[in-house]
Amino acid sequence: MKDTRVYFMIIRQTYYDPHKNNCDDLYNYLINIGGKPLSIEAIRQNIFKIKGKSTGRDISLRKRCHIQAAASYLKYLTDNFVLADKAEDIKTLIGDIARIIELIDPEEDVAFMLVSPNRIPSFIHYKQAQELFYKSSLPKNTNNRFELDLLVIYSLRLSLEQRLHRMLGIDFVQTSTSKPIGLSNLISIIKSIKSIQFSPELNFEQIEWVLDWLNHHMHRNFRAHPWIIHQAFEVLKPMFLLTKIEKGNIVHYNFYASTVTKDWNNSKAEIESLILERYNGAKITWDHDQELLKIKSDE
Repeated sequence: MKDTRVYFMIIRQTYYDPHKNNCDDLYNYLINIGGKPLSIEAIRQNIFKIKGKSTGRDISLRKRCHIQAAASYLKYLTDNFVLADKAEDIKTLIGDIARIIELIDPEEDVAFMLVSPNRIPSFIHYKQAQELFYKSSLPKNTNNRFELDLLVIYSLRLSLEQRLHRMLGIDFVQTSTSKPIGLSNLISIIKSIKSIQFSPELNFEQIEWVLDWLNHHMHRNFRAHPWIIHQAFEVLKPMFLLTKIEKGNIVHYNFYASTVTKDWNNSKAEIESLILERYNGAKITWDHDQELLKIKSDE
């Protein structure tokens, strides 16, 4: 790690005054203490990890991954938004990354602020749900980054579940004993399908990392660090956003173009065969709405 004295007090300065120059200096500071640049694959693999024993070397690597991911998220904010509108997001980022900065660079002062807790009281979630239902809005006094991020986790998890089911054309699927077949098992089946063309941008291994991470934070009611949420969106983006696919002289623009079939009946038969091969006697309820692009075989 290079000499960080040039960035002395940059955490405090940016926390209280998140203008462009301070944010750029904070970014450079994080890059400095984050060590040798890591691949995005390595960063994602480590920041989404929620289980398993870790050695001292693993812990050190994970700290670096979080620092580098936080730097990437800060760069995203500074490059794409008016910083005056993102002051609270930057404060939340600093509050969350402070714990790790303390361990990597003890000379940097982070004692001036309260670090962000992992959990939010249940009554806040209840009030948010109540206001959303009865007033179609969020409570003004809880409408902030710190308290909204868990709602983001819920929404991401719901959208991922629906997308995975509907790219298979399935409403729900159960074992012969009426137990739901989980999303991780469905992803394993999806990876075996030959009659559906998946975009090379869909990284199902990373999607599984995101799924495990979403489940963990949702069921444990943990707040998620904003730089990890940002990477979750980056991983899932190819599944949900408008995609272009070219077939001959025809260009298709479709939200489901990352998943293409030329013969849905053939794909449906293959999906059913793969499920029954793994789960004898499984019960499949098909969905009328499939989320995949159907194109003619001659296109």
